[in-house]
Amino acid sequence: MDIDLSAFHFFRPLWLLLVLPGVLLPLLWSRRHDLARRLDGVIAPHLLQHLLITPVDPHRVRPVQLLGAVLVIGAVAASGPTWEQDRPAFLENRAPLIRPWFST
Repeated sequence: MDIDLSAFHFFRPLWLLLVLPGVLLPLLWSRRHDLARRLDGVIAPHLLQHLLITPVDPHRVRPVQLLGAVLVIGAVAASGPTWEQDRPAFLENRAPLIRPWFST
């Protein structure tokens, strides 16, 4: 089974611009809610690691991460990925569109 990657394209590639907010939104949210970053200039770094109590739950999916995933998947789906080029039907129809008034 040979796959021709040169035929892969998107019908509406501008929808792929939604991938950018889908990736940046969770990153900016986690950066803004990082308590160690916010207290970095206030408390000495060697004390800060002992004073912070942050629950570590790597299996929890936050709503902002889910929103980012939905934006990325939705952007790829809305952009219309396809392997074959769609040819409009009017290119194949060669019949005259207007019948001249002087023809019999």
